[in-house]
Amino acid sequence: MIQILALFLGFFLSYKIFINRGNYLSLLWVLIPLILINGTIVITNFPLKMPITRWLIFSLLFTHLYEWKKMQFNWRVFPLKSVTIFLIVSSLLIGLLDPRLSLFDKLYVPFRGDIISTYFILFLGYVTISNNKDIYRLAKPLCYTMIIVGLYGIFNFVTKSNPYYEFVLNNFFQGGEADLNTKLKVLDGTIDRYRASSTFNMTFNYGYVSSLVGVFLLFISSVIKKNKLVYMGIAMALLGAIICFSRTVLIACLFAVATYMLLAFKAKKIFVGVFTFILLINLGYFSVPPVQKSIDNILDVFVTGGEKTSGSSVSMRETQMFGAYNYFLQQPIRGNGYEYIAKELGWGDRDNAVLDSDMYGFESILYVWLIEQGLIGLISKITFFIVIIAFLISANKAGNKKIASLGLAMIFLFLMFSVGTGALGAWPLTMLFLGVIIKTIQINNNKNKRHNEIFNRHTRI
Repeated sequence: MIQILALFLGFFLSYKIFINRGNYLSLLWVLIPLILINGTIVITNFPLKMPITRWLIFSLLFTHLYEWKKMQFNWRVFPLKSVTIFLIVSSLLIGLLDPRLSLFDKLYVPFRGDIISTYFILFLGYVTISNNKDIYRLAKPLCYTMIIVGLYGIFNFVTKSNPYYEFVLNNFFQGGEADLNTKLKVLDGTIDRYRASSTFNMTFNYGYVSSLVGVFLLFISSVIKKNKLVYMGIAMALLGAIICFSRTVLIACLFAVATYMLLAFKAKKIFVGVFTFILLINLGYFSVPPVQKSIDNILDVFVTGGEKTSGSSVSMRETQMFGAYNYFLQQPIRGNGYEYIAKELGWGDRDNAVLDSDMYGFESILYVWLIEQGLIGLISKITFFIVIIAFLISANKAGNKKIASLGLAMIFLFLMFSVGTGALGAWPLTMLFLGVIIKTIQINNNKNKRHNEIFNRHTRI
């Protein structure tokens, strides 16, 4: 019965995405479910396994394919077209050179596990936007979403219980006992360092998404002044970054906020912002225990290497790095292949595998790239981010100061988070936002009236 309800939910969301095609609302029907619906929920297992995240992205992809001419036009003017083609060729090459895969999987596994799960999502977000006002129209629904997530996060943290996630695990979890025990640790209210997860399947994802949406709302607050709803959304987002109790998340969040402030504002506003921030941090440290604990955890990384608090220490990361390098040397050019970590090293079936203790956790996206994708994947992914950063820096200098600064802040947030703790669920939302930002910048740059008319004629509803 529960699987039938999940399938109904999936088709309902696909329907809403489809009927709002060519409109920013179709994007909202992806963004909001990604935040509110727990990632453990599987819509269907037949003919292919479709967790909620993959279902939403595929729904958006097929919606765009339905409007083929519009998608073609957007592809022609897409500023990251060359690097995206380079990435697709690299992904397919890694699959084609993998002797473990069947002919079908040599194409499908790279498509499912890399192309449509990571970088190509940026283009899907890009296509969805019709004009430069759409980015501001996303703000109000996202504010309400973050308020819901934040309030539930407070309930989760205060009561040290998460009935929503418990329900999801009881009805949708697929995996062995070892994986289940790892998931259940999120629900363990007896541990000293309890981490809130709110609506998410990982505390890290809760903190990251809160940070990402928080930075977006900070941008909105700098454009739309004195909006109480936006301020409330920012407060709930910052709270999520704190009560997830991840040092990596909090450091990445603070760095992203600092990046946006430094690049988007004039010196006087930066000084006022920094002073206010320092004042709030001091007040929070001495009056709010979760804030004090989070700051102490961060300081512990620099003082003792993270040994005094639970979680990953510097020495553990060093061990993982050398372990990843040894696996990288097995196939340094093409890598060991997609899903090598899960299928060959046993991390996809921990109940029956003998695991390499040097690699416990794989807590960096770099380790995954090194082991599974080799130099082909590493170089192509690094090139991708360099091209985006260069585009945004150029846009910042050309007059799109605040929105380009938002893009750079999101890029740095993603890189710090994924290098520090793995990408986890960070790809979809980050890429969708970046697609929106890049499209908005491009529309802003189309100053010629005739060119604007042609552009809007092909992209409006």
